[in-house]
Amino acid sequence: LTLILSLRSSDAVAFKELKTMLTQIAAKYSSEVEFYGEYSMWQYEPVSPLREKAICLWQEMFGEKPNIQAVHGGLECGVLKGKYPNLDMISLGPDLFDVHTPREYVSLPSVSRTFSFVRQLVLSLQPPGN
Repeated sequence: LTLILSLRSSDAVAFKELKTMLTQIAAKYSSEVEFYGEYSMWQYEPVSPLREKAICLWQEMFGEKPNIQAVHGGLECGVLKGKYPNLDMISLGPDLFDVHTPREYVSLPSVSRTFSFVRQLVLSLQPPGN
């Protein structure tokens, strides 16, 4: 029996505990375990001025609160956070459905909305006069 798992976590301690548990289970059944291809982690920051600015701008532009979620997905943000630990960042994108399946698709109106939002957010971050 071969099991292939894609382990992901935004919490380094929980991730290490999961790897330890899997190693112990494998040892209990005289099996082997191998770990490779880990994603860089990016933990949710309770305080984020950029996120607060983005929330306010979204509400201003679209008249509703954005859907804020902390997810386990493997993102480039984890790589950037590893190199710049004090960097305040957010990840956002259009509405995706049936992700990682042959039926995956994107909402085209949400692509337009996301583009407009990102453009305005970047403009709002520029110092006055630029």
